[in-house]
Amino acid sequence: MSEKICNGFFVDTDVPAFMGKKLHLPAISRDSFAKGIVHRSKNSIFNYFAWPTVTSDENGVLYATSAAFGTDHICPFTKAGMFVSRNGGKTWTPPVVIAEGYMPTGSASIVYLGNGKMIVGYGYHPGDVLYQDFYTRINGTLWEESVTASGKGLLRQTLIDLYPTFPVDQLIGGSFVMTSDDYGVTWSDPVRVPVINPHGPCQLPDGTLLLAGQEFYADPSETYKVFQGGAYT
Repeated sequence: MSEKICNGFFVDTDVPAFMGKKLHLPAISRDSFAKGIVHRSKNSIFNYFAWPTVTSDENGVLYATSAAFGTDHICPFTKAGMFVSRNGGKTWTPPVVIAEGYMPTGSASIVYLGNGKMIVGYGYHPGDVLYQDFYTRINGTLWEESVTASGKGLLRQTLIDLYPTFPVDQLIGGSFVMTSDDYGVTWSDPVRVPVINPHGPCQLPDGTLLLAGQEFYADPSETYKVFQGGAYT
């Protein structure tokens, strides 16, 4: 194996898996890149935005997605939000909700595929898991110690208490993907996939999409090609 440093952040390598080039991690630090804020929610208790992913199109437009409008890491109010920057990340649009439902649709990922097409992924636990296994955590003040935190817990509990009244088919958990053919203006209906990855699939040189991750409430009625430690569609 041989490696040669080039372009500051990359090294040439003959390891086949890297197809000629890989990141030179020792050269990368926080000071290597410009810093900025995509979004900071003010004057709202729905200010939890996390698990971001960023992609760019052929025009240099940046698209970021994340869990959005939640009150905590485990929160029934969380939605999938998207932000757009047309000036290299200096400023961003306000968040646009691209996926929401009866269940929290957080940890949104995004990958640009070319010609205006992109794919977004997200996932969530089934309603009974949130109701039974996460109830105490959702009602509690896990990281916050204040009156406001207690109020957030009661708010989350109020929504969770409604889960038994929701349509059963809307309480099924899992991992889902959606696609857009118009640069994220409109989106397809979600399609269920067997594994979850907070940052989505990757596009291989031949255009194939590879989704590597952890099995996450896979549909037992479907058949998938399975590798050691994971699956893909």
